[in-house]
Amino acid sequence: DYRTSRIGTQIKYDIDLGGIISFSTGADLHEDKAEGSILNKQNAMVKSVFSGTTLNYLGFIVTTLYLRYDHHSIVGGKFSPGANILYRLNDEFTLHTSINSGTTFPNLAELKANSNLPIEKIWEATTGFDYSFSEETNLRATCFYNETRDSINMDTSFPFVTDLNFFIAPESTNSINTADLLTQFRVEIEFSQKLFKNLSSYYNYSYISSKKIPANLFNIGFTVLTPLEQTIDFKIKYYDINKKFDIAGKLSQKITSDIDIYFLTQNLNYYALPVANNTFELSEYRIYNTGLSLKF
Repeated sequence: DYRTSRIGTQIKYDIDLGGIISFSTGADLHEDKAEGSILNKQNAMVKSVFSGTTLNYLGFIVTTLYLRYDHHSIVGGKFSPGANILYRLNDEFTLHTSINSGTTFPNLAELKANSNLPIEKIWEATTGFDYSFSEETNLRATCFYNETRDSINMDTSFPFVTDLNFFIAPESTNSINTADLLTQFRVEIEFSQKLFKNLSSYYNYSYISSKKIPANLFNIGFTVLTPLEQTIDFKIKYYDINKKFDIAGKLSQKITSDIDIYFLTQNLNYYALPVANNTFELSEYRIYNTGLSLKF
């Protein structure tokens, strides 16, 4: 039983030079806090800086390069580069490919169990296409391959499923440590459609394979625009590997043309913390976010 909270801010500055080349730079700063029966009280500060440039060549080739640095006050920091390319064959068909890297820091509960946990190092390659049947109807298909080094996991034979990772952890003692290398292959197909003037929907299917263990993930979502300039998003996910539903809802309110506020709630299910008799249960997480967006 533990509770976590995060408070932070992001500042981003964009420069557009005639639609041909653009630059973006910014910084993130947030503090994580946690407390509960197994944690007492702990906190960590995460600082990030990022920069990128986008080149639009003749309107049909768009190349983006970026570099990000993240620093955690307990476990240290790491650089993450990446590159993306879009190639527009025509108004309806677009090819896309990317090579990206990233980092994931251990959370405070994991650091409480093992203070020597390293930073997860992730790289991912993708390729796919977008096809527009009309302005209201679109199809996207993408293949993903990623590798995670020093992946943090609970030692259990149960599958662990999140948006980014799916793996079978090694069977050992009930503790938290790392796997040297985890790989994942994923195929994702998404269909989006504007049903009415103020109502849009999307449908997403993902096939995920890691260590030759397959899983299927289904998503459905709706977006509603109200006359009071509110945006309501509702999403449902279903994993066949644990036969549970995840539900998320988001409400955004436009205050002025430059100010938005939002509230987000999520209900997530996955195998996590060990319980009595050295067994693992399906844990339920509730996440609440609220924030403010300003455009200058």
